[in-house]
Amino acid sequence: FPVQYVTSPLHEQDRPVGAVVVFQDISARKQQESLQQAQLSVSHILAQVGTVEAAIPQLLQVVGTMGPWDMALLWQRERVGDTLTCQGSWVRPSHRWGEFLSVCRNSEFPPGMDFLGIACSSKLPLWIPDVLTDSRFTRAPTAARLGMHAACIGPIRTGHVIHGAFELYSGTVQPTDSHLIQILADTGMKIGQFIDRTQTGEALRATHSMTQSLLASLPGAIFLCGRSL
Repeated sequence: FPVQYVTSPLHEQDRPVGAVVVFQDISARKQQESLQQAQLSVSHILAQVGTVEAAIPQLLQVVGTMGPWDMALLWQRERVGDTLTCQGSWVRPSHRWGEFLSVCRNSEFPPGMDFLGIACSSKLPLWIPDVLTDSRFTRAPTAARLGMHAACIGPIRTGHVIHGAFELYSGTVQPTDSHLIQILADTGMKIGQFIDRTQTGEALRATHSMTQSLLASLPGAIFLCGRSL
């Protein structure tokens, strides 16, 4: 674990005879610095891409390293209906969790079903210290075979609108970390705001294109007049 130390010399009759060395565990400070850097990385990634789909691989790697996670999944809400589908994944190279990933890619979750549906219905992050002891987890048989335990689900949202969710898993039981939950919730809102902006931009471009096509198809001329004209 990381430490910092302070050395104070001991003198006897103006002659150095030893020293006192005080060590301090700075694990919490290093973790905080790492989380802050991860948040900056999320902002940088979103600033470099035009759509959230293009950012998914990088985002999942950054979010996956925000804490003790071994797998990160990104789920998006279908534009028609409220079901959630898996759109991307990140897994530590040391973990062979392909079977669980395959289950997720072939699953859809409506509001209220499984941890994903519960978190998205409540619009609040959800932390489960051990998924194998929670009857709400529909994918427990596969998770049990692979040795999966802790999970955290962070909704991706703008206000009360849910765009999707992050789903994070660890191979060990993890006690609830309220600070990390808040970091993940803030990250979900940041990505939700990005999705909201891109969807608004797409809608404006579609409206402009439709207006231009409509004007080009008219046989006559159109004049826009105000009181000063």
